[in-house]
Amino acid sequence: MSFSSRLKRPISFVSFVVFTILFAACSLKVGENPAENTNIEFGNKVGCLSNMGIIVKKLLDGELQDAELEEFSECAVYSMQSFEKYTVGEDPNGYHPEEIRHFLQLYFLKDKTISDELLKQIMNVKVVVLGGGETNITREELKDFIHLVPVWKDEILRVNRYVKIYQWSESLKLKREYPKHVVDTALVALKSSIMTVVETFRGKDIEYDLNDFETLIHEFRVFANWNLINSDSISESLLKEILYKFRVVSFGVEDTKIRGRELGDFLNEIGSWFGILVKYQYFVKGKDILGVEGVSHFNEWVIEVFKNIATALSRQSDKKIEYTKLISLAESLEKMIEFPFGLKTEDIKDALPIVLEKMTGDRRLSPKKRVNPFFDEKQLYEAFKVYNSWFEAQLYISKSFTHSTDQANLYSQMQSSDIASSFAVESGTSQSIDEIKKIIRHIPPLHKKTSKKIILVELKKLYEYDVSHDYYDLTEMNFYRTLVRLATRGYASNFNEDDILKSTMTSSELQSVYDDLKPIGVKIGIMDPRSDNAGHRSFIESNLFTYVSNGLGEKANMNFFEGMLLLAYLKSGSTLSREIYNDFLKICEQGSLDIRGEIKVKRSCVESHIGEILLKNVVNMPSLWVYLSSLSQATLGYYGNSLLAASVSKNSSKTWVEKAELDVVGVVAHYSESIMTRFNINGDNYLQREEVNAAIPLFAGFIREMGKKLCMDSMDDQRVIDVFRHIVETGEIPQSKGWIHNWQLYQEFKRRRKQSWNPQFDRVHITSVLAAIIGDFMGSLSNSGHLQRQCN
Repeated sequence: MSFSSRLKRPISFVSFVVFTILFAACSLKVGENPAENTNIEFGNKVGCLSNMGIIVKKLLDGELQDAELEEFSECAVYSMQSFEKYTVGEDPNGYHPEEIRHFLQLYFLKDKTISDELLKQIMNVKVVVLGGGETNITREELKDFIHLVPVWKDEILRVNRYVKIYQWSESLKLKREYPKHVVDTALVALKSSIMTVVETFRGKDIEYDLNDFETLIHEFRVFANWNLINSDSISESLLKEILYKFRVVSFGVEDTKIRGRELGDFLNEIGSWFGILVKYQYFVKGKDILGVEGVSHFNEWVIEVFKNIATALSRQSDKKIEYTKLISLAESLEKMIEFPFGLKTEDIKDALPIVLEKMTGDRRLSPKKRVNPFFDEKQLYEAFKVYNSWFEAQLYISKSFTHSTDQANLYSQMQSSDIASSFAVESGTSQSIDEIKKIIRHIPPLHKKTSKKIILVELKKLYEYDVSHDYYDLTEMNFYRTLVRLATRGYASNFNEDDILKSTMTSSELQSVYDDLKPIGVKIGIMDPRSDNAGHRSFIESNLFTYVSNGLGEKANMNFFEGMLLLAYLKSGSTLSREIYNDFLKICEQGSLDIRGEIKVKRSCVESHIGEILLKNVVNMPSLWVYLSSLSQATLGYYGNSLLAASVSKNSSKTWVEKAELDVVGVVAHYSESIMTRFNINGDNYLQREEVNAAIPLFAGFIREMGKKLCMDSMDDQRVIDVFRHIVETGEIPQSKGWIHNWQLYQEFKRRRKQSWNPQFDRVHITSVLAAIIGDFMGSLSNSGHLQRQCN
């Protein structure tokens, strides 16, 4: 079913009321004759209401000509004027509905028959629009109706020229696009027409039941031989169900009966949300929402969404809405429309508690105690603050940063000054803009337009590879900044509202984020359900392996910048792993599905080809690619299998490789290159003595944690240096307390202390060492994030 056929109908209510009320004002009683001595001649007006179904269908399909509507409107007025002129009802003060029906069927509807139930429902609408009772129509009400027909006709003419704008589908959008001012004008016209209809019955003491609306639609479809929705799967009952649930959420009223001015507010609210959906289709979906114009249009759309939600909350007696009611409405709507951004009801159900309870909930409570089945105004405000921070920064980025920046002295600028000074930037004073400027100072650029993966290269080579803090890089950075802000606000005890970038997270707090996101991650296939300590591992990785990592101290935290780069590395590593996995699927024997629903591939094949497959795909790490290109096939294979060894776990098979293992390969490749490009200061592709020593402060805390694992709770600085140098040179991870006190090892320590020790460690060696660290050290982490002590 096309999207247009599913959601081009909300506009139909205005025209629907007109076309159903046209014959609800007066008629002859069944069997009654016209007044005596009256010669009735209708000429070409005979049967002029019989094509009602065709008229309505043309209107909703955007094919109705103004002249056709004018002719039909004239017919409606003429039929009522003729009735008033030629008939006398049983009641001298008015008419019975049966009299109207008989007259219209006899002269204006040809073979169309108005059923008793349809007549009853028309009279219900008549009470709403004209007032009075359900069993008769007064002469004054008839005159009011005759007056209203041209008014409503004018309103339909007003929106008729825009009906195709109110419709959309992928096929239609390929054929037509509309400038923003045209769409805005169309929506203003629709709103104005709804207001005109609303004013018809505003102030009247009315009551209308949505159950009657369901019956009315059914009877009218039968009468007009017209399918309102063009689908057997969408029924009148579903429409009623959606309207009822929409009213519950938007007005806080659990009642099918709409009373007084509520009806006008209800119609206006439907029109407002319909306008939001139209704007999404034309100005958000498939558009560049990050450029100057795009982000402005996107912001306008988001602000409307926030305002509508705020209005709905303000109408609730307790100013809050139950999640279950939101989910219930979403479940019904999903049967009729496609949600923005491809969302599904299940996604909303999974995400609501995390976003609303934890990330925007009451920070006076611990995350585990933020269990709130309601969505309230405070949560909406907190959500808006997060969004607005992203928007302000993105608008600033879109206006200020381009590819044209002179990057000749970029490396030295990164070491000493604010890079923003090298851009033609507009001054900004908001906190979010200040945060972007600090990010420019503290994080090297990682992204470029032509790559879906981050670019890892020595800082002094950034200019050579056209990598800078331009629009593309800072757009990604702003995305990471927003996600880390949400995580720290939701889970970090050290969340700094006044200076977000000073917020930090502990290992257990990051693990809580992973625990809460795990059900969603497992469902969409990006997290392994068997992993219970991924947050603790990521905490260590963020402190050791990124460009801005500052090591593991006694009271280590993941700072804001480390959190941002952790996201960047994980995202890029996931992209790399997908690329190499797809290549393996083409050349390797395939097995059964793994626990995440991905096809397993033959391990022997992966081991044979992993070097060449990596070489093909690590182009986002230029120095690594150049280096790997110079290796023999055997050494290249050794490099790849070192990475693969880091992915082996208790869940691994000797015969098959799972996609999750290649995820580890992709990320560890990034970590290894990050270490190389960070400490290989002279750019010769080797880590030498002074460069190795420069890394000691970063890994000192890690060495001490390793000592605690072996029950050496106190290690002096020299012992830390000795152990670190030994690990870097041999790739051997201490396995026992006795290992550190071994005499032969002590002699090796002494040798490395001498000035004559001049190592040269290439990328293959460093990768094998890092793989050992991750495979042996990280593999011994308990679910609590602590190393399992081995005091032997």
